[in-house]
Amino acid sequence: MVDFLVIGPYNIVTYKNTFPLIKDRIIRIGWNRIGEFSDGSRFGNIVWFSNISDYCHPKLELKKHYNEIDYDRFDNYDAININKIKEIPDGYYGEIGVPVTFLERWNPEQFELIGLLTDKKGDGEYFFNGTKTYVDEKHRNRKSGVVNGKMLFDKLLIKKKN
Repeated sequence: MVDFLVIGPYNIVTYKNTFPLIKDRIIRIGWNRIGEFSDGSRFGNIVWFSNISDYCHPKLELKKHYNEIDYDRFDNYDAININKIKEIPDGYYGEIGVPVTFLERWNPEQFELIGLLTDKKGDGEYFFNGTKTYVDEKHRNRKSGVVNGKMLFDKLLIKKKN
């Protein structure tokens, strides 16, 4: 394979043709975000995508401990919802829905990347296996995570390794 380095918008990680390449570690997210260019242009959503480096992020230090009271579950998927990466609990080995920005800190030795909860129309194991799941009529066709009847932004599904 030819080495490549691409600068692009972060949200392409949720595209149905891109996500499997990230999951299989063919494409990696760069070490940092591009915030400002030399001409003064500012971007908040731009990252490096590459296959050049074999850099592995250090393991996350998990400071929270799991208890059912502090963690909401998805209404339409059997996983707990995490809104901030620092809230990932230690000692929990079930599926966890985390923000897509988790990829910037993903250490494959610590977490398995299972899939993606997204509202984009997909066709595969990364998008609820094509199954329509919902909690009410408003969310009938939603394939992204729903917590307490409210649809959330795209989430990655991860699982802590033993």
